[in-house]
Amino acid sequence: ASQITRMDASGLVAFHNHSWSHMNLQKASQKAIDQQVAKAQEQLNSWIEKPTNIIVYPYGVSGPYVQSILAQNDIVAGFELSLKTKSMKHCLSQITHLPRVRVGNAGPSVYGL
Repeated sequence: ASQITRMDASGLVAFHNHSWSHMNLQKASQKAIDQQVAKAQEQLNSWIEKPTNIIVYPYGVSGPYVQSILAQNDIVAGFELSLKTKSMKHCLSQITHLPRVRVGNAGPSVYGL
């Protein structure tokens, strides 16, 4: 927790909700989504100075059902997984579908580095 607090204070790193247990939200009930987001948000708020209203979707997936529930939880933007960099969109009309890159155990060449 102290490392998160220091990284957040640096202004170089941003922390956002990713759900409490990395549950696939597309397969969850409204109650489960509410709990996943609220519990993760509570813990994040205990570590970072500025509360977040952004989610990085677990498994990089969302949909209208998930997004409508997240909106009720004051989540205004979301990052989803996009392996097709040519189709990435960065505009307010797609703010719940912002692209992200999956970071895993593969070498840097997989990520274009």
